[in-house]
Amino acid sequence: MSRQRDLMGAGISAGATKAIASGGAAVVSTGTGSIGAATLLPGETNNLSAAASLDAYLLPSTTQGSAIGDCIYVWCSSSTSAVVYAGTGETSNNSATVTVAQYKLCIFKRISATQWGHIITP
Repeated sequence: MSRQRDLMGAGISAGATKAIASGGAAVVSTGTGSIGAATLLPGETNNLSAAASLDAYLLPSTTQGSAIGDCIYVWCSSSTSAVVYAGTGETSNNSATVTVAQYKLCIFKRISATQWGHIITP
C-alpha cells in the first residue's frame, strides 16, 4: 500500500503523493461477517459503501505495507453499518473488530505491529 511519506521519500512532490495515496473513492465490500470475506481497505482515505448491514472490511497488515504511525480514515457513507477487522493476530482498542455506524468517521492509527487505536465520531 502506497503511503504519502514513502512516495515523498522517493522524491515525488507532496501534491502528487497526496493524489496517489489518498484514495477516497467508494470501497464496496465483497463479503460480510468474517475476516476471511473482508475487503482490504485500499488507501489512507476510505469511503465505505456498505450494501448490506455489517459488510466486512480489513485494515492492512504490516506485511501489506502498513507501518507504525500510519493513519487510516474510514467514512461509512451508506445507511447501514460496516465492520472493520484488524488483521489476524491484531486488535484495535483491544478488539478484533470495530463497527462503524452509518454516516460516521473512524480514524485508525497503527500503534505497534499488532495494535491499532481508533476514534469514532459521535
